[in-house]
Amino acid sequence: FKNHSSACAVKMLTSYSHCEGSPYPSADDVELAKTRLQTGFAFVGITDQWELSMCLFSRMFDFPCHKTQFENTRPTVSKNGTEYDVSDLNGWRDTADGELYDLALELFEANLL
Repeated sequence: FKNHSSACAVKMLTSYSHCEGSPYPSADDVELAKTRLQTGFAFVGITDQWELSMCLFSRMFDFPCHKTQFENTRPTVSKNGTEYDVSDLNGWRDTADGELYDLALELFEANLL
């Protein structure tokens, strides 16, 4: 994974055509992705906090929550459940996407206030 999909979120926000096979983004690319996240999105949710994200989205755009927002429309069919085994990564964290995620979490939490 880390060799093929590293920095995919940053790449998507900085006009790389594909995540896989493209070069690792520069520090300038990471900053551009962060700027675009801050200025180009009316809402930032966190999938690890799905229910809270759906409530925040509803509140921000002034419409009532619906039960369909909380349904798992793409359930995992593996026998291992919904958790990924990340032990093969040996603690590795994608530096570029990690910075972008940290900012996304900061924006998300600021909107909760």
